[in-house]
Amino acid sequence: MNVIIDPSHRASLLLSPVAILTGSDDEEGRLVLTNGRLVAVLVRLTDKVHAELVSSWYLEAGFGPCSQVTAPVFKSLDEARDWVEDQLTCQSVSPLTS
Repeated sequence: MNVIIDPSHRASLLLSPVAILTGSDDEEGRLVLTNGRLVAVLVRLTDKVHAELVSSWYLEAGFGPCSQVTAPVFKSLDEARDWVEDQLTCQSVSPLTS
């Protein structure tokens, strides 16, 4: 059974804080889940090597409708959330069944 997310309302997302071992100072992360399924891993860029991108959020990994060949960078966590919701709006997301 597939659930089609109605574009007239926002997807139900859970952004769970998590520390991520990236090998750099970029450790603050969020696991993004919808319907109990992981759709994205976001990492906040804090390492100075990122220059003007410091404090931005990077799509470290995307799954299903959030998988991308080129990972986007977002100015804020709200912008990242909006992007994930847009990706889910364009796709069918099946619910987690037990």
